[in-house]
Amino acid sequence: MDMNILINRIDNLEMPKKSYKLINDSIEKENQIFAYLTYLGKELQIKDVKIEMLFKLMGVKDIIGSIKYDSLLKNPFFIAIMPSEDIDFSFKRKKEMDRHYGIKSMIFNNMVISFSLAVRFIKDSCINSTNFYLFNTMNLYHSDNNRNSGTTTSRGEIESVKLNDDEVEYAIKLMYEIYGILLESNIKISDIESSHYKNITNWEVDNSMNNITKSFPRALKHLQRARRTGDISDKISEYCSVLECPFSIKKDSAKNIGNITAAYIGNKNYEVLEIKEDIKQAYGIRSDDDHGQRAKYLKSNSTEDLDKIARKTDDYVRRVFNKVIKDKGLNYEDTIEDKARVRKFFMDKAKGNFPSEY
Repeated sequence: MDMNILINRIDNLEMPKKSYKLINDSIEKENQIFAYLTYLGKELQIKDVKIEMLFKLMGVKDIIGSIKYDSLLKNPFFIAIMPSEDIDFSFKRKKEMDRHYGIKSMIFNNMVISFSLAVRFIKDSCINSTNFYLFNTMNLYHSDNNRNSGTTTSRGEIESVKLNDDEVEYAIKLMYEIYGILLESNIKISDIESSHYKNITNWEVDNSMNNITKSFPRALKHLQRARRTGDISDKISEYCSVLECPFSIKKDSAKNIGNITAAYIGNKNYEVLEIKEDIKQAYGIRSDDDHGQRAKYLKSNSTEDLDKIARKTDDYVRRVFNKVIKDKGLNYEDTIEDKARVRKFFMDKAKGNFPSEY
């Protein structure tokens, strides 16, 4: 068995006790690459080989430790198995191997991050994919990787989300769309900085996200920031930034973002008015937060009301993204012409629905 094995544990997810193939049969057969999202733990079987037996032969438990090993088998995880390449046997220094396998691991982890985002676009959740591993069965290389990707729900809490079979299938489909967007983000994995501590590689991904030019990846960047903070006001501020990315608004943001969002996803008259008011409240909270003030919103409202605004704004973001992602032409470049084109598209919707305000 001459192969690379990549594993990424998934936390805070409840799903059916089964496996989902991530690669179609023809690609799998032609390239001998196997990839699954599985919740079968040690019962998983690939190419007539039981995964528990493979892990034992490779000494996975001794390498990553019994606590991480037990947690891996008790949680869902992504796993990919692919043949070794000639380059796997060409390295003379461990530092070169760490970089080569680290990049391979990061590509795999980006797919898992895409799945986490996909689930967030189905329902409020905080799926984490912090721990991921790579093993080569021939040169015996192994790595234990960590990526600071801890997230919280819209309420700033950590809790499990439950997906049924159809939701998992849809999340996998959406995962590939989101991954395609991330590939357009101009982030070069080879440029991502990493550090080593006690045989664990820590990846500093955030430092590489400052040069994103297209609107969809920028929206996902702000969504990740919203997911990672536990501060409700900070979350709301980032949700506003998420909505600004696809709509390309440059002035009167509170009014225009509220009107566009209401026109774009509102289904009934009462909901349209509710969306407008909620976005107005969100921008007020954001303004206070940006100026370092305690939210004025709390002077006349409770923390429960603040949590409600966060949940509702999170839902608006989810609905907007699920709709806008279907039109790749709205994923504009950071140029004056392209931004103006998309801005007109959305402003026409706002003016059509609320002519008296323009």
